[in-house]
Amino acid sequence: MQSIKNGSILSEKGGIWMQEIQKLMKKIEADPQNTEYTKAGIQPLFSAPRRAKILIVGQAPGIKAQESRLFWNDKSGDNLRTWMGVTRDFFYQSDLFAVVPMDYYYPGKGKSGDLPPRKGFAEKWHEKTLALMPDIELIILVGKYAQDYYLKNTKKKNLTETVKAYKEYLPKMFPLVHPSPLNRRWMAKNPWFENEVVPKLQESVLHHVFGHLFTFGLHQSKAIQPVCVQVVEHCESFARAFFQFGYISFFVFPHRDGALGDNRIRLQM
Repeated sequence: MQSIKNGSILSEKGGIWMQEIQKLMKKIEADPQNTEYTKAGIQPLFSAPRRAKILIVGQAPGIKAQESRLFWNDKSGDNLRTWMGVTRDFFYQSDLFAVVPMDYYYPGKGKSGDLPPRKGFAEKWHEKTLALMPDIELIILVGKYAQDYYLKNTKKKNLTETVKAYKEYLPKMFPLVHPSPLNRRWMAKNPWFENEVVPKLQESVLHHVFGHLFTFGLHQSKAIQPVCVQVVEHCESFARAFFQFGYISFFVFPHRDGALGDNRIRLQM
């Protein structure tokens, strides 16, 4: 089970990793750039699970996220999880997803919406945060600010062209448009995104999820059943991943009442 402590979702108990998280949190809170937040009792919001495989870099927490201490806890988050092909529970509870926004604090409200991430914040804290997650394999860049920072001179002339050229940044980076419902018009103008990019994103996410499970030896018959049941409950496109990546030779489906049975489907390797 996860717990929220000092603004970061933590699931491992004790150890050097926990100590390093605490040190980082104190440094961020002591930074003069964050003085007003610290005085108000507002803690930085990010997620850095030690065993995370997929990193999501977004803009900055919204006011709802800052107040609830839960990132992507809105319609945009629902859309993002749908694009990735995972459920809310799996996203928050698996410890496979890290969330490191371009600013760990809500920057405030502007004339036309939330203000952008504060300049210089990512430069100070991203490298130090990512150093706590050595197993990151895929970085999903949500929106222009994340893409400008991580893709630098390799980004295209605008966000649309960058997202359309997503294959150029694989296998490490995956640029996305922001999943806000306000981007409905952009989605309608660019049907290729849902037709091509979203399926590829789901495949990439599932590849890293299943690769993680496989490295723990869960392909062995005694261990695979509960894990597969968890995956089938939380990953909408699991079947395609099994066939495409061939991590295991059979899948155990739960009975309708939730009990594990011997209902196996052999997959062609």
